[in-house]
Amino acid sequence: MIRYGVQYCATQTDQICGISVWTFSDFHGRGQFIAHGILDEYRKPKISGYTICNLFNGNVRIFICEEETLVKQAENFVASIRTFNPDEKKYRNLEVNWCIIKNQKKVKFGNFRFSVDGERHKEIGKIEFAPPDEPGLYSLWVQLVDSKGNWLYTNSCFFDVKQASNPGILKVIINGNYENVKMVYQDIQIPAYPHTGIILPFEPGNYTFEFRTPGYNSVIKDVVIEQGRLTEIAIDFKK
Repeated sequence: MIRYGVQYCATQTDQICGISVWTFSDFHGRGQFIAHGILDEYRKPKISGYTICNLFNGNVRIFICEEETLVKQAENFVASIRTFNPDEKKYRNLEVNWCIIKNQKKVKFGNFRFSVDGERHKEIGKIEFAPPDEPGLYSLWVQLVDSKGNWLYTNSCFFDVKQASNPGILKVIINGNYENVKMVYQDIQIPAYPHTGIILPFEPGNYTFEFRTPGYNSVIKDVVIEQGRLTEIAIDFKK
């Protein structure tokens, strides 16, 4: 809900001048536990904390506004792909490469080429996907690069087909202070942020991830993600 609300409000109309996400952390109040925060009650990041970091970073960003996150029988997944340009700068010859992944395989992919002429937001295209018969979790990834192929931004959304799924959660902790840390998965560069690292849902299975940061050797990690469980890994870089 937070992810969709921020993206939709930021790109739907010029009447909105700013967005504030509330609340900061989970808390106890009036005899009950309120789990509405982007951090837990101990100030540790949750998946919503990583989501907010990603949506609030980047000079020019690609936002995903999907129609549904549960695609029923004989329905299509449809998502509006929009730019968000808070500084209203001009960008020429940008490219968005997108893919939909199921069972660690790209089941559909494509790209959009476009320029930004200073407008704060605009729709650059739509993605429509007719899911196969296999139910469960699917993921849509969009990656923005400039005219030279340099990475600018990555975003994602996750949707279920036919029935709600119970994915695993991957939490990546980066030990030390490094800049521009990326996790590479299926040629997608996924940014890690200070304090939150990376926190994202994944289908259960065996994965191999590569971690990169400028000036250090890359790190390869084999990871087992289990259904409905949190998998936490720590990354140390060496020269």
